[in-house]
Amino acid sequence: MPPCTRPTTHLRTRALPAPWLLIVALACAEPDAFGPEPPERAAPVPAIPVATATTNVWASKAAMPTPRHALAVGVVNGIVYAVGGTRNGINQATVEAYNPGSNSWTARAPLPQSRSGLNGSGTINGVLYVAGGFGTNGATNTLYAYNPSTNTWATRAPMIYSAVCGGSGVIGGRLYVYGYTGCTVGGVSFQRYDPATNKWTALTVTTWPHSGPTVGVAGGKFYLAGGEDNLGQTTSRLEVYDPATDTWTTKTFMDQQRSGAGGAVINGLFYVVGGWVRAGNTYLNTVEAYDPGSDTWRYVTALSAGRAFFGAAPVGKKLYAVGGFNPTLGELATNQAYTQGDIWVTKRPLTTARVGPMAAVIGSKLYVVGGISPSNLAQLATNEAYTPSTDKWTSRAPLPQAIVDADGAAVINGVLYLPGGRHGGSYVNTLYAYNASTNSWTAKAALPVAGANGVSGAIGGKLYVLTAAGAGGYVKRLDRYDPGTDTWTSVAPPLGYHASAAAGVINGKLYVAGGGTPSGITNALEVYDASANTWRALAPMSTPRSGAAAAVVNGRLYVAGGQDPSLNKVPAIEVYNPAINTWSKLASMQTARSFVAGGATNGAFYVVAGLSNGTLNQAYLP
Repeated sequence: MPPCTRPTTHLRTRALPAPWLLIVALACAEPDAFGPEPPERAAPVPAIPVATATTNVWASKAAMPTPRHALAVGVVNGIVYAVGGTRNGINQATVEAYNPGSNSWTARAPLPQSRSGLNGSGTINGVLYVAGGFGTNGATNTLYAYNPSTNTWATRAPMIYSAVCGGSGVIGGRLYVYGYTGCTVGGVSFQRYDPATNKWTALTVTTWPHSGPTVGVAGGKFYLAGGEDNLGQTTSRLEVYDPATDTWTTKTFMDQQRSGAGGAVINGLFYVVGGWVRAGNTYLNTVEAYDPGSDTWRYVTALSAGRAFFGAAPVGKKLYAVGGFNPTLGELATNQAYTQGDIWVTKRPLTTARVGPMAAVIGSKLYVVGGISPSNLAQLATNEAYTPSTDKWTSRAPLPQAIVDADGAAVINGVLYLPGGRHGGSYVNTLYAYNASTNSWTAKAALPVAGANGVSGAIGGKLYVLTAAGAGGYVKRLDRYDPGTDTWTSVAPPLGYHASAAAGVINGKLYVAGGGTPSGITNALEVYDASANTWRALAPMSTPRSGAAAAVVNGRLYVAGGQDPSLNKVPAIEVYNPAINTWSKLASMQTARSFVAGGATNGAFYVVAGLSNGTLNQAYLP
């Protein structure tokens, strides 16, 4: 192999797509040592889940003033910045800022030098960094830092290697940049910049080359999807970098090969949008979302038209796709926003596997209590708390005794109440109260009857407990507990039987759906009005089920999983809208589960534990 002027891991010679209009000289070459890329596959017709009215949809926003492609897009304090790019074959220094709140653009201070083919961007402590890109004489190693508060750019320490056609991400307050010394040819580099020291460090590069990849950071790891390999073939490959070990790992490939795609991470899901396939010069409109927790891809709603070489960045639940190129429309000023929703994301698993636990939310934390061990069928007193902001579980004080099949769980004034259930082979009438601030349990006044498999709800500072099963069989009973007096009162029983039902409180009313009855599993829904002490039948669920998880999000009741009348585990999720008394089907869980627990926090519906996978923790994002 002829010597190279810089350390090189992969070298390539290929032509860029026409809109780049760039020429870069060949520096050196080495033979391919990475084996064949998986064969090209035809782009599938994606099975798009039914979107809700306002999520899993694209919307057109105010167009960018300057049409361009090969630009970088980043976000600082909720404002989207479009930086550099190329227009009519000329590199741009243009910087324009988009305010989603006003749906308007503003010109900002230009780059110190014109750049295209930038390696994305990264934001650290309110400063936007853009590294490398093409300058007048080819690939550069410059690093520019933009301060929105002063509307000024500063030049920072140059990269060790020039880099273009790559991507950037921020992990732990440091900027990671993956790129090539040239798009048509060049060596791969992966470098880390530390703003505190203004220094760069060379890192281990991928085992497979990616020119024009899509980059995202999730869970403190750097994800690199697609691009083109050293043979000029468009790839669907996904690799992930772990900064703790300075190593790359190959993960499940995308369904569609693509390069020049946009991407962003929203709520732990890595979205890869549009892109280009060299074979056939095809511009894509499909969008795939990767779930790192389950190592799976799925399609979501597509763009209205094929598009590549644009910039993308997230703001809240929205992904903004700005600029780019389309062979029919040319260079684009298009600005579109995708609103995330109707999708599942896998979170950190429970520490203790279990089936049939109870769950409730105190503050923003999800508490999962009791249940049965799937490995040895032991009843559990385990209590774990999940914090969504850190994606971590914490062991908390266990129940005074192991409980399974409790009559639900509910929270009043920051205290979690767990009524009834079974201990050993006996039904119990215990009521345990958990105080999160003291991490302690207290026994309260016993229920009027021993029972299990019911549901609970908090209405007006009172605890309502529906008991569904007891030593004599199925039960129809509702009791009200007053924490202020530590007393119980029997109130109107439900119309039907609901063993292991789903339930939630909406506007002071207790909704109870499905469950087991003497004649089988039902899809019946009824509502209890505490102010009138009456029950009323409502529209039934689409899927009869028991052992499902339920929670209320934004005034609607979500029900997921469970078992059907044939005792098959159910992956389906549906939502009930009390305003119009209707159920709607949503995107199913990827794994069918029954005897799961659920709770809602931070606008997401969490479904945990259950048969199939006793530690699985997944969140549905409406």
